[in-house]
Amino acid sequence: MKRCAVLLALLLCVLLVSCQTPTKPEAPPPPKAHELFEPGWAVSPIQMGKGKYPDLLGGASRGVWVSGPVSEMKRAAAGAVDMAPPHLDEDARALTDAFIVIECHLVSEFGDMSVAYDTVRMRGLDVYLETPDGTRIRPIQSRSFGAVKEEPAGALKRFNLTTVVIFPRQDLIAGMPSISAAAPSARLVLEGHDSTFFFEWGALPAGQEGLRAPTQEEALYITKLGYYELYTGIRRLAHMVD
Repeated sequence: MKRCAVLLALLLCVLLVSCQTPTKPEAPPPPKAHELFEPGWAVSPIQMGKGKYPDLLGGASRGVWVSGPVSEMKRAAAGAVDMAPPHLDEDARALTDAFIVIECHLVSEFGDMSVAYDTVRMRGLDVYLETPDGTRIRPIQSRSFGAVKEEPAGALKRFNLTTVVIFPRQDLIAGMPSISAAAPSARLVLEGHDSTFFFEWGALPAGQEGLRAPTQEEALYITKLGYYELYTGIRRLAHMVD
C-alpha cells in the first residue's frame, strides 16, 4: 500500500511538471548594426587629412553634431520669444529623429581670397560622412545661414560662414541605419582644392549615458546658430517624414 502511494505521488509530480508552460528565453538585444550611431561629444575641431594646403581652413572651424540633446541645449539658451513659430518644437524633434544634422562653422584666411571665400561657402568641395570601414553617405540637403562674414586679418581677410548639412539616419533601401552603433567613429569629410579636411566624432563610450558635457568653448559653438534660426531655416524637411 505504501509503495502504491509513493508511486502515485511520483506520477502526480511528473504530470504537474509536464503541464507547466515552459518559460520562454528572453530575446537577445538587437545587434549593434541595427542601432543608430550616437556620438560621444557634440563639437569637433577641424583636422587636416591630406593635400597641398593645410591653411585652407582655419583652426577655429568647428563641426556641431545636432542631436536631440544639443537641440535641447539650443532651446534652453534661446529662452522664451514673442511670436514663436507654431509647432516649431515638434518639427525640431522630427528632424533630429529622422536626420543627421551637422553645423559646419567654417573659417578661412587662405592667401587666395577668392578660394577662401568659396571654401567657407563649400563651393568646390565634396562633402560626405564616412565611417572607418569606408562607407560614405551623401547629404540630402545643405543650407547656409546668412552672408559670408569678412574681417581684416593682416594683409588678408578672414572669411567665415555657417552651413548646415543634413544626412538620412536610415538607409531606406536596406532598412538599416546609415551609420550604425557598430561604427567606432564617424567623419564629416570636406574634400576639394587639392586638400582634405574632416570633423570626427567617436561613438558613445560604453557606460557613458548621453553626450559628454560640453566645455565652455564648445557651448559657445553649440549656441552660435540659434534654435529658432536653425529650425526655421530647415523645418520644411521635417514634413518629408510626416
